[in-house]
Amino acid sequence: MARKKKPEPEVVKENSLAVEMARIGKLFALYLMKDMKDEREKVTSLKAVGFSHQEIGDLLGKTPNNVAVTLLLAKKKKKPAK
Repeated sequence: MARKKKPEPEVVKENSLAVEMARIGKLFALYLMKDMKDEREKVTSLKAVGFSHQEIGDLLGKTPNNVAVTLLLAKKKKKPAK
């Protein structure tokens, strides 16, 4: 069997830096939401800044499917009635 190569130190540094940046981004998102009461507003705000359904769900304790439904309902509510 072939042995796996150890990751080079630069790659490990880049990966750990990416992990830390993601963690900082999530903490910042939580800080921004601390005064928001409405769940729909939290979900739409997180989506607007680039979080995926899975990430939003992880932050708010929801499933990705629930996040998708919340975004759909928010989009429908925003459209003007004809």
